[in-house]
Amino acid sequence: MKKSIILIILVLIFCIPVVNSNVAFESVENSYEKPDGGYIEIPKINLNQIFLNNNNVDKNITVIEPSEYPDVENSLLILAGHSGTGAQAYFNNLYKLVKGEKIYISYNGKKYEYSIIDIYYQEKTGKINIYRYPDTTMLVLVTCTNNNSKMQTVYVAILDN
Repeated sequence: MKKSIILIILVLIFCIPVVNSNVAFESVENSYEKPDGGYIEIPKINLNQIFLNNNNVDKNITVIEPSEYPDVENSLLILAGHSGTGAQAYFNNLYKLVKGEKIYISYNGKKYEYSIIDIYYQEKTGKINIYRYPDTTMLVLVTCTNNNSKMQTVYVAILDN
């Protein structure tokens, strides 16, 4: 008898639709626009990944303001990405890079070649100091420092002519 009552209760719980008249659903038009972004390639560490201008470093490599894309003369493109463990640790192997390494950015149908000219460390405060080179198109990569959770590493590259 107890089994029959439990069975009936389970059937009622799982088979009767629940109606909640207080829930309102809004019609949302599909307004998706392809976000600005590009593609980064670093042969030395086998990195081949898109980057997006969506300010979400937890999901991808992201463009940091006040970036400009490399098709603008004397631009500064700043990309941030996680290092460490996990599927989104795209910059995990940046620590293997040295001055002179090549980084390629593909954007708007064109491929740009950069060379690393400087690597420096800063305390992780949510802000970084970026030293600009006058009349130079630059790329800056920012990530956590390998094996040091209190520091971040800044990789500075300039566009090869």
